[in-house]
Amino acid sequence: MGTNQQRNCARKQQIIEAAKVCFSEHGFHGCSMAELFSRSGYGAGQLYRDFHSKEALINEVVKNVATEWRAFLFRQLRSDTTLSDLINIDSVFWSGWSQREYSLLLESYSEASRNEQVRKILADEEEQTISFLAGNSEILNSETQQPFSRVQIRLLLTLIDGFICRVVYDQPLNENELQRLNTLIFGSQPIS
Repeated sequence: MGTNQQRNCARKQQIIEAAKVCFSEHGFHGCSMAELFSRSGYGAGQLYRDFHSKEALINEVVKNVATEWRAFLFRQLRSDTTLSDLINIDSVFWSGWSQREYSLLLESYSEASRNEQVRKILADEEEQTISFLAGNSEILNSETQQPFSRVQIRLLLTLIDGFICRVVYDQPLNENELQRLNTLIFGSQPIS
């Protein structure tokens, strides 16, 4: 990669990182372009050279966040991950996922309800996640040595996504509720 290309990539990444900070604080539509210019250190011309509109920047941030989310799941999900780990914000599973990342992922989900392009970005990332997890039995379901079905994985991801959306409001689930959810998702496996 040439020096100009490296510089362009670095500038784009700096703009994306500045946008992530701004968007996590104010939301995609609450953050002004003036604040994006200020946070990134670039003027309108530079920013619009890389991203022709605010929507293009939002789409790029959503791609970035969704890719980071998928990578996080792949790093964190292990054969000994329990349902308790997934829905306990203080568990080791959630270490390394910051409040800013929660905010951006939640903002992305919200934007997907209004924006077809964002919905497609998130759906594509989810499909990649499901395909990867369905083919890797060593990551999940170690007791049966059978890979989870795509339906089980989709249900598990829905549970995790829902947990992210409710993390601020929910009280911890009791052991009976955990066992019921565990049976629903994993069959008769006990919670570790």
